[in-house]
Amino acid sequence: MPPNQHIKHFNGLRGLAILLVIAYHYRIGFPVMQFGWSGVDLFFVLSGYLIAMNYESYSTTFDGYLQFMRNRLLRIAPLYFLVVIAFFVYILIPGTADKQHYYAPYIKSWYEYPLFIQNWGLILHKKHEANHLEHFWSLAVEMQFYLLSPVLIQLMRKLKTGAVLFLIPIGLIAVRYVLAQQMDHWNEYYVYYGNTFCRVDSFLMGIFLFLNKERLNRTSLFWMAGIGLALLVTVGWIDGDFSMHHPLMAGLGFTGFYLVYGFLVAYPFQSNESFLSPVLLHPILQFLGKYSYGLYVFHWIVLRMAGGGLQKLLQIHMPSEWATITASNILLLTTLALSMISYHWIETPLLRLKKK
Repeated sequence: MPPNQHIKHFNGLRGLAILLVIAYHYRIGFPVMQFGWSGVDLFFVLSGYLIAMNYESYSTTFDGYLQFMRNRLLRIAPLYFLVVIAFFVYILIPGTADKQHYYAPYIKSWYEYPLFIQNWGLILHKKHEANHLEHFWSLAVEMQFYLLSPVLIQLMRKLKTGAVLFLIPIGLIAVRYVLAQQMDHWNEYYVYYGNTFCRVDSFLMGIFLFLNKERLNRTSLFWMAGIGLALLVTVGWIDGDFSMHHPLMAGLGFTGFYLVYGFLVAYPFQSNESFLSPVLLHPILQFLGKYSYGLYVFHWIVLRMAGGGLQKLLQIHMPSEWATITASNILLLTTLALSMISYHWIETPLLRLKKK
């Protein structure tokens, strides 16, 4: 497959991932899209694959690793810090006592955001009502994966075969299941959902697929997808839905998703023409993939900052159901506009520095 075709497939996968995440948060297509939260797992598998691929283009020296991290930071940090700083400026503007109390958890944990450790803050301090930056937990996990990537890549190179490679996901299935069983309340799910060590298998799947791309064939990839689908069907049948809050989903379900998403990442590169190509190369997914990072950064904070007030305003002039639909469309268009602005005015100019 030509290199430019590779890029388009990656772009389509990003588009699919962000479509799942936005559909979940905006409750589009429910209950069918109830599993949209798993779009983050697709991002993780894809990140593992791309990091392993990009890592090979750098030397294995410390200077090569620094160059690798510099390029990753140029991709994530500028827009991330711009939004974080703007948000903290807003919440620090003097206001009512209710406002100060509402945003107090962010003031107390401000240091987590420049250090990219806010996922651990959600685990230790639990969720709070002001969850405007809650979705940034996955960016923290990604950054932690980047820091650990040399170790993880070397680990996967040594474990291309053998029982240990099989035991890693088995162990994580058990750990996630036990942690989910011990929750006192459903909103404590970040103890396994946002836990870097509990999500590392999605990342390792991407690394494994790249390192073994010459050994894997269509049959083995179909078996992988089949096992993943079997796990998901089993979990859905027993739990009755695809909510992330069930222990069985935390254990087997997460594994099922990254097996299926691993198939989506690896299969298109088995031949010049794949049955997935018409989907992944569709203009809508290509468009969403192009702006996927900005869409992820902005979609949730726009919803939390403006969603409630906009819907109440619209309910004055139209029925509640239409007000919800209209508000969602306005918020999505706002998110898209911000994403396009950030891509062309922030992300693209800074990404050119990677070539210098």
